[in-house]
Amino acid sequence: MLGLGYGAGLRAVRASAPAADLFAVDRDPATVGLCRALYQVYFPSIRFRMQVADAAQLMRDSVECFDLICVDLYDGASHPALVFDAGFWEDVRSRVADTGVVLVNCWGLPEHLRPFAGASPQRALGEVLRTVWEEVRYLPARRNTTFVLTSTNVSLCIDEVTAWPGLSAADRAVLATAACRLRHARTVPQGDAGGIAPARTQAAIDAEMARRWPAMLEVVGDAAAAAGLPPAVASGRQVVLDPEIAVPVLRTLLDREAAEAAFIPTVAASLTFESDFRAGWFGEWIADTHLDLAEHSPRWFYSTGLPQAMSMLANPYAPDWPWRDRLIEAAMRLSRAESVSGTSLETTRQTSAMVVGGPPARTDAPESVPAAPYRRKELKDAEDN
Repeated sequence: MLGLGYGAGLRAVRASAPAADLFAVDRDPATVGLCRALYQVYFPSIRFRMQVADAAQLMRDSVECFDLICVDLYDGASHPALVFDAGFWEDVRSRVADTGVVLVNCWGLPEHLRPFAGASPQRALGEVLRTVWEEVRYLPARRNTTFVLTSTNVSLCIDEVTAWPGLSAADRAVLATAACRLRHARTVPQGDAGGIAPARTQAAIDAEMARRWPAMLEVVGDAAAAAGLPPAVASGRQVVLDPEIAVPVLRTLLDREAAEAAFIPTVAASLTFESDFRAGWFGEWIADTHLDLAEHSPRWFYSTGLPQAMSMLANPYAPDWPWRDRLIEAAMRLSRAESVSGTSLETTRQTSAMVVGGPPARTDAPESVPAAPYRRKELKDAEDN
């Protein structure tokens, strides 16, 4: 793990792969010391190797080979130059096994603001990664994008059988959701750079986000008008808080396969982490309509809809949602269905890992191969089995 922070990613990997040999690196001695102290007090049973080192130097000098490398590197509130350097990624690739996987977290623009166009760090990083890896896929997660890098013919799944047996029902549902997300990871599209350098600092990325916001609201407003609602509702919070407005707008955006369909779930989930739980309807809607959404809008559902609803459920400060058990059951049902239906990517290697995300500073383009839709009968048969 390149970029340790306070070590949250270590617990996620350990939960899904208890037997993994973990090695974490961070160049800041103070961060490493604080992480070590936190784990000694709160998680003394979790064992891992930890080293103060420069990530780029370690990748050049190391002789170890890893099955999984997680890269989560930030320089304060900005992206360090090395993450846009193809030479660094060549060194990373030399340290991963032929059938191994590299996960890269990149903070930037949310999916509803089309992060693979213009002055976006995701666009710039995606272009660099495509020069080094044959397969470059990604998982959107609000303002984070997790790149999934493999050589050709290496596909992924999460082996839920090997997960830590003490996981709660909610944690197992989170793991099942992660498995579905990986199966539906999107291929990174060809970016539209327009000769523009990527925004790298938090301030520059926020400014780019603000610049794109009006165009996004215009698309949402047009969807509202098509649904028989006043276009002005797009600029108010009711388009997120009121399901009588939000659902028809979201349905219209989904019918149009618009990137802006990520807007409502992204804001709904984000609000719960600000102790605003008025958008709880979204989790209930996902729990109640998951069969229909998985069939008709699989790309949006597995990459955005289900994960954002699950984040609302997993938020430790959220209320005891009345739809909690139904959403857990839905996630487990969908994961089982994918395992027996054979409609997802063929799995040639099983990797037990949770996606790591989030820079220390905070909290659409089409894919080349659309995810296969699921038939209701297959989903119900899997549930019965």
